Amino acid sequence: MKEVLISYKTAKLAKEKGFNERCESGYKYTERVMKNPNQKFAKNSELLNEGCTAPSQGILQKWLREQHNIRVFIENKTSGEFGFIIYTVNPDKTEVIGKPWIRNSFFTLSFKTYFEALEEGLKQGLSLIK
Repeated sequence: MKEVLISYKTAKLAKEKGFNERCESGYKYTERVMKNPNQKFAKNSELLNEGCTAPSQGILQKWLREQHNIRVFIENKTSGEFGFIIYTVNPDKTEVIGKPWIRNSFFTLSFKTYFEALEEGLKQGLSLIK
């Protein structure tokens, strides 16, 4: 199964918010630049302003969770539509699970595919980073 890469718009936002991991592909302007899967693309800090790395949606989702305590979940409703929920967790994770540990949450059901919902959820998650 091949992973879905984030869009150019999301990749630019991720770079602005500090995503700086090596990836297998990237963007130069709006054009996707593919690399050999055995090679790693440069980090964002090594690229010129017009370039950015293009991680998979899963890698960016993991980065948001591990580096910023932002969880992006995708919901599939019986209508066949998909939506996302975003939670931000207190960094010390000492509070009891429930409303007190949720600082922000968003939910929408206007996406036809899982990957469309995840892409928008990732953008919204990135927008929470100061």
